[in-house]
Amino acid sequence: MKIKKITFAFVVAAVVTIGLIAGNHSFASPGAGANSLEGSWIVRLAPTSNPQAQFDEFITFSAGGGIVESNNFEFFRLGLTAGPGHGTWSSAGANSFPFTFVKFLFTPFGHPAGTLKVSGTITYSPANDTWNGPATVAICDSMANNCNTIDVTNGQATRIVAGS
Repeated sequence: MKIKKITFAFVVAAVVTIGLIAGNHSFASPGAGANSLEGSWIVRLAPTSNPQAQFDEFITFSAGGGIVESNNFEFFRLGLTAGPGHGTWSSAGANSFPFTFVKFLFTPFGHPAGTLKVSGTITYSPANDTWNGPATVAICDSMANNCNTIDVTNGQATRIVAGS
């Protein structure tokens, strides 16, 4: 009899604990307010200086405001190579999300050549779970300071959906 009471108490405690944990987490689906961008996206980018020179980018927005980015821009045509981008994003309300990311640049011989800094504001569309927006692209020193703007890109993004 005592074992049944203890077992019942453990089951009740487990159910209550699971309920409390679930109640303290946001399980927002894509398109839910400030969490709208969380997840991974493929972005088609077009530089304003040459809109036909489009290229693609993968970008992941993490909970808490982190960004990881990579793209297929032909940096070698500029005599450079580039690492992945790392940065931050936030919600400015009304489906508007400012962001900035930075990536290291290197010479073809692997020597540091400064950084590329990209910043802009995304406009999210909850109706079709996409986003777009311009971004300023600048070449900076190795600490992402002393920047010179080189172009503005316009991006159109679609979510990468699990299992599809």
